[in-house]
Amino acid sequence: MPVARLHLDRNRRPRHGLQLDHRAPLGRCRLAGAGALYRRHHRARYPEGPADTGHRDRLPGRQRPCRHAGRGHLRADGCIDGRAALAAGIVSDTGTAEPLTGRVALVTGATSGIGRAIATGLLAYGARVVAIGRRPDRLAALAQVGGGDVLGLAVDLAAPDAASQIGAALAGPFADVDILINNAGHDSGGNVPFHDSDAAKWEAVVQVNFLALMRLTRALLPAMVRRGRGDIVNISSITTRRAAAGLAAYGATKHAVHGFSEALRAECGPLGIRVVEIVPGVVRTEFAATRWAGDDARAEAFYRSFPSHLTAEDVARAVIYALQQPAGVTVAELTLVPTKGA
Repeated sequence: MPVARLHLDRNRRPRHGLQLDHRAPLGRCRLAGAGALYRRHHRARYPEGPADTGHRDRLPGRQRPCRHAGRGHLRADGCIDGRAALAAGIVSDTGTAEPLTGRVALVTGATSGIGRAIATGLLAYGARVVAIGRRPDRLAALAQVGGGDVLGLAVDLAAPDAASQIGAALAGPFADVDILINNAGHDSGGNVPFHDSDAAKWEAVVQVNFLALMRLTRALLPAMVRRGRGDIVNISSITTRRAAAGLAAYGATKHAVHGFSEALRAECGPLGIRVVEIVPGVVRTEFAATRWAGDDARAEAFYRSFPSHLTAEDVARAVIYALQQPAGVTVAELTLVPTKGA
């Protein structure tokens, strides 16, 4: 279980903020003696106590009155009142995370990179996974990890009938998909000026990145509507926030995913279905090598051109975080960027 800890500097003074142990399950955390630790290290320095006496057990911050005193859990400067947060159910010993155990998640692009990390993470939280990819050997390897909780389907999403192929294969414990992770995407032949681009290649990008996403969503959504619950997670891109030369076609598909997500959320929210858009910055995976037809040296140079980058596991944690929110909470958009920039 994650523990909220106070971190002390070399002079034994607590640093600002709340830090969760990222190695433990998301969505379940508790405050580990934060109030007592605060009092022990601050009573000598502040014998009169905090100015806002209604927040004596708050995590440390600047000593000034809180505009939420007596009724809230957040101070004006953003620090957390541990006792109020516990009372409000934001931080809990018992946990309020939406359980993933027994749910059925379909993940596209599950044989590498972000998709594989998401599939592996969902399995770790007890979900069953329908893994979609084009490489049977990697699907078999994933099935070995998940045992009977993985259904691997080798399907080319560029095919117009891919969604119907997938639908026909869903049976038994995998019949009722209530989590759809639209992750598959590529930029084969991309990162070139549009006037020099190959039309066949960017048409293939549009097919997989957007049209396949729409077709699969259309195939699975009616069952979610009938059940009155479900989650659709669309993996978008930072190119929807920052235009990049050479990525006209790829960026256009991700803008389309963004617009589709917005409209779908407006339609499906009242039906009990959550639509989440994850917007990652540069993620180091096999994506760049695929863009340049397996040219690993060029892909390596591409990633080295950035000061830092995300990992596939970073994105997977964000997806699981969104899915674990209470049923009445939708993480509409979650943007991830490397701290050092990319």
